[in-house]
Formats: sequence, C-alpha cells, structure tokens
Amino acid sequence: MDRTIKFIGSALILGMALIWLGVWRTAPASMLSEVALPDTWSNRTLERDGVSVVFDVKPLAEDGVLREGGFADVQFRVTDKTSGQPMSGVAPGAWLDPEAVAADQAQGRDKSCKSRVGVFLKSSIGARPMLDLNSYFLLVMSRDASVSVVDPSVSVGGITSTLARIDLKQPPMDWVTPKDNKRVFVSMPTAGEVAVIDSEQFKLIDSVAAGNNPVRVALQPDERLLWVGNNAAKDGQSGVTVIDTASLKPLKHLATGAGHHEIAFSKDSRFAYVTNRDDGTLSIVDIASLSISKQLKTGSHPLSVMYSPLSGAAYVADGKDGTVTVVDGNSQSVRRVIKLKQGLGPMGFSADGRFGIVLNTLENQAAVIDTANDALIHELNVSAEPYQVVFTKAYAYVRGLASAKVTMINLASLGEGRAPIIQGFEAGTQAPRMAGDLPLASSLA
Repeated sequence: MDRTIKFIGSALILGMALIWLGVWRTAPASMLSEVALPDTWSNRTLERDGVSVVFDVKPLAEDGVLREGGFADVQFRVTDKTSGQPMSGVAPGAWLDPEAVAADQAQGRDKSCKSRVGVFLKSSIGARPMLDLNSYFLLVMSRDASVSVVDPSVSVGGITSTLARIDLKQPPMDWVTPKDNKRVFVSMPTAGEVAVIDSEQFKLIDSVAAGNNPVRVALQPDERLLWVGNNAAKDGQSGVTVIDTASLKPLKHLATGAGHHEIAFSKDSRFAYVTNRDDGTLSIVDIASLSISKQLKTGSHPLSVMYSPLSGAAYVADGKDGTVTVVDGNSQSVRRVIKLKQGLGPMGFSADGRFGIVLNTLENQAAVIDTANDALIHELNVSAEPYQVVFTKAYAYVRGLASAKVTMINLASLGEGRAPIIQGFEAGTQAPRMAGDLPLASSLA
C-alpha cells in the first residue's frame, strides 16, 4: 500500500482549556473486515451482513491530486444496505496499515485485520498502525503564552503524550474554530491581536491586529467574518473589531458601548447582537453594511446574549436586574422581558433552539426557558457557582466554580409540568476556582 496520506483532519470541538479533534473510537467485531484498496480511492463500497460502508478520500491539494505527504479528508458512510438509512448505535473504527504477509508469517503472527485491530486498540507505542483514523488530539490553553497539543490515545506509564507546543505572542483568553477544523482563532488581550493557528500542522500562521484589549471571539454562522469584542477602557475603543477570515485583515471597528461584550448572530448571518455590559445596552449590527442599526436598553448589566433560530429572537440575560430580555429578530424591538432572579450570567441554547438555559451563580441554579412561549419552565439546582454550560444533542452540561462536579441536564426530560432528569459526575478532584484566574473560554469540550 502506498503511503499516500500524511494527516487526517477530524472534528475540532471548541473549549476553554480544551479543543478536541477526532471521531470514532471502537468498531463492532462484525465490521472488522479486510479491504484491499484499489487505485482510485473515491466512493469505494463494501457490503456485508446487511451493512454498506462507503469509503471516500478527497485530496485537499488545489489540483485535486492525492500525493504522498499531502493532506486529505477521509470519510466513511455506514448505512443499512436495504433501506439506505444511516446506522444507529454503532461506533465504527478504521486504520490504514501496510500489508506485511511475509513478516507476519516469519514471526508467526495472525495477519487478519481483526487480530491486528485488537493490537491497535491497546494503544501501545510499539504496535501502531501506519495511520490511525480514530485518533484525536486535545488542544490545551495554557496560562503562559502557548497552546499545547496532547495525543490522549497514546500513553507512556499512564501519562498521555504531548504532541506539540504552539508558542503565542501573549497569553490567550478565548478561542473559536470554523466547522472545517482547519484553523483556530485565539484572542490575546495584552497583545491587541488574534492568533491564527493551523490545526492540521499545529503551528502559528499569523497574528492579526484586533483592536484594544480583544477578549471574546465569535464566528458568524457563514464563517465569513470573525468578530472580536474589545474591552477597552476608552468609550471610542470599546466595541467590536471585525476581521475577514479569508484575507485575515481587519475590516472595521464599531464603537458599540462600554464594558465587556458578548456576541451572537442571526442564523442567516444578517445581524450581529453585541452586549455592552457597562452601558446596559444591546447593539444590533447590520452585517452587510457593518453599521449599527439599533441600540436597545436591555437592563442595567447585560452579561450574556444568545440567538434562537427556532423563535427568531435574541435573548439577553441581565445579572443585576435578574431578567432575560427577548429581542425579536424581525422588528428589532423588545417583545418580552422574563423576570427571574438576580445573579444571572452565562446562557446557552439546545441545538434545536427550543430550550435556553441561564445560569445563576448566586442561587446555584439553572433557569430553563421554553422559546415556544418565552416562559420560564424550570429552576434546577446545579453545581455550586455555575459559570459554564455546553450542549450535546441529549444533555446540557453545567460546570460550577466551587465544585468539581459537572451537572448533566437531560434535555428530553424538559417541558412544562415535567420533572427534569438531573445527573452528574466528578471532573477532577478540585473545584475550578482553585486554579486561580481562568480564561474566558469554556473548560468543557
């Protein structure tokens, strides 16, 4: 087999101290079958036991040619042979390794794929495949001016291996990555710049001027523009800086107002919603013209903003007033104010936009809002001093500053008149606040 692939880019998931690259961990025994790769690697199909597996390799070179040392995207589509529907409840695994029949015979080894996969699953340094398509990497935001890359699938003495260290100009604060996983944008407040990391080769490729004290970074849904919140002391410098993700050039600075800024977007990338904490306002920015179309009062101390595509509205949580202001995306006016309790902070929405969860650090609670009627439906006890919430399709995960425990909220159990299912697990031995000053980005990935 020719060694034609150098690196497999997998899913990159954003986090505060963690960014996770990878998919697939194991494979059912029935799926471990020997496949001889033909000269062309496009849309090859294997059918067995009622299962169809389509294997596709797409070169990333500009001329579309697959070469040794080059980069490629590798995809597997696993479907039911009869219905053509995706398989559920399976976690496929895949490896590429040279065929070594003579060496196997000479040393009395079982040459079957099933046997070889059994060795690969042990993650032994001495028995690694040519290419492990199940591998993933962890990017860790360090306190110093660096990002570490960890390979958690290979360990020596029970300790995972550090694959690389990416040096930055200044300590990082927040980061975001596009859907294609090719880059990571990292804010550096003391440098006044955003670092751009190549997440395929794990190296710094640029540092872009991003205004005074850049903190929060956010990509609009079409990923054409990167938005950076500037927590500057001077009013004229406090606002957002907009950067073109293709040219990596700053396009414009908008002075939206004083204080820290959180940023959300409409689903169609038509509007950006920017909070101004010290001014108690929400700036609605027309993205096409990069101009402020409206400035709304949303309480005295807005701490977070999220947009629900299901309800077509932006939701602004105010920590001091204990309110969530609902701003209609069409009329750009306040359509409702939901009264909760003081102490509100970070907020997030389920993937379908149905349920919003607003954390209350003072009450050690999470308030659940149903966007169907913009009403409070639950107040749930969660980890002490909750400060971060992230979502999968099935759960909301809440982390608290004063507890090592992560609370899991079952999203399917939410609803008016229902009793939500709450679970949890210990994430380490100490509470996050013991680490001292934490970056702004999420510690859950």
